[in-house]
Amino acid sequence: MDSICKPIRFLLLLFTLSAGFLAAQKPRITLDTLPKEKVFGVDTKLKPGATMLVQDGTSFQLAEYKNANGAVTFGSVHLVGVGDVFNGAFKLGSKRVALLSNINLKLTFPNYTEKKVKRICFNFYEGGSIKNLAINGDSIKVIKSFFELQGLEISKGVKVTVVRDTTNKTTSKTGYLCLEGNITSLVIGGDELALDNFCIEGDDSTDSTCSFNSFGVAPRPCNRDGSFLVDIKFQIETPGKTGYYISIGEQVFGPYSYSAPFPAIGPIKPNADG
Repeated sequence: MDSICKPIRFLLLLFTLSAGFLAAQKPRITLDTLPKEKVFGVDTKLKPGATMLVQDGTSFQLAEYKNANGAVTFGSVHLVGVGDVFNGAFKLGSKRVALLSNINLKLTFPNYTEKKVKRICFNFYEGGSIKNLAINGDSIKVIKSFFELQGLEISKGVKVTVVRDTTNKTTSKTGYLCLEGNITSLVIGGDELALDNFCIEGDDSTDSTCSFNSFGVAPRPCNRDGSFLVDIKFQIETPGKTGYYISIGEQVFGPYSYSAPFPAIGPIKPNADG
């Protein structure tokens, strides 16, 4: 099995030495301070355009949702405890998450320079079958899964990165999505979609991303299936509150707490190329 592990270890070390690992961004906006079981939308007689939240220069407004047949509906957003949604399977959520039921949220950025941002990231759990997404006033894209968007330029100059949370063994429906480019508005929603931990970064942001340095890694011996763990150690500047992730290829590990001892990362599995 060591013949399988050696090339992986070399690639991992090369990957690490080039600082090619994922440093988690600060979730600038969570829903933890909002009342649990709070509801926004048709269930509380609110209309499209009503404001749900304004925080850190970002406005969240309710918006209409388009289903698979192209029909427009307007449901509700429920704020629920992360353990109460999808039987606790949304591991990337914090204490309180937004559960969208046939409704969209529109994000705008009135307090940022030129009312635009350059990067938006958030965690999600796909419970239903249809999602909506639109950038900068474009027509709404109706898709089955955010994972379809990985690597695409979905609006002029705006690219998407979608990473599946492979640490959650019970589901393949959760991950995080990042948009990069000049973004003046984002419409996001679904029929049963949980969202949390929005990181908004503008041109004038100075503290939205934490940074790692002096990163070291020591692989452990292989398991019978060729997988292995690695021990890590690093120094951190401007750490976020909800921890960090480490990405190796398509595998994402975390979140881990900055205040906890350094974890063993893995198991890291060999891919088709060894």
